[in-house]
Amino acid sequence: MSISQSELDSFHSFASYELATTGAAESWPDLLAKWQSQREHNETVSSIRRGVQDAEAGRVRDLTEIDNQIRSQLGFPPRNK
Repeated sequence: MSISQSELDSFHSFASYELATTGAAESWPDLLAKWQSQREHNETVSSIRRGVQDAEAGRVRDLTEIDNQIRSQLGFPPRNK
């Protein structure tokens, strides 16, 4: 797996902040795992916020409509009601 300069900079900032605020040195694998966990959390929160904004702006589709579309694309029969 290759890493981008942006990801390296992000990890460096995170590691520097962790060391400055906690004063404790963690192992590299622990620090990397903590950074990855924080990134995943931030991405999840951002995704949820985008979804809420979409819903508030009316950019949503009815579940029945989506179900019918997917079933049609996959060649499944319509759902029995």
